[in-house]
Amino acid sequence: MARRVRSVEAQGMHDALVQRLKLLSSEAEVREYVMDSCLILYLVLDQTLHLLSIRHHKQLAFDMQDFLGTPD
Repeated sequence: MARRVRSVEAQGMHDALVQRLKLLSSEAEVREYVMDSCLILYLVLDQTLHLLSIRHHKQLAFDMQDFLGTPD
């Protein structure tokens, strides 16, 4: 979430994710963990970790449509 957004589409998704996180908790954070061949995307909410996605590093992106509640 701290990375610079480089497109209008990504900015819209970023803004929607920020708003969704604010509804959950003011302390909610989306983080990524980078391994040799995988990226793990997870949500930190209170004292609980929620696994959102595991992707091979060659995949282009995480699909956040289900989490954001936006149409495809």
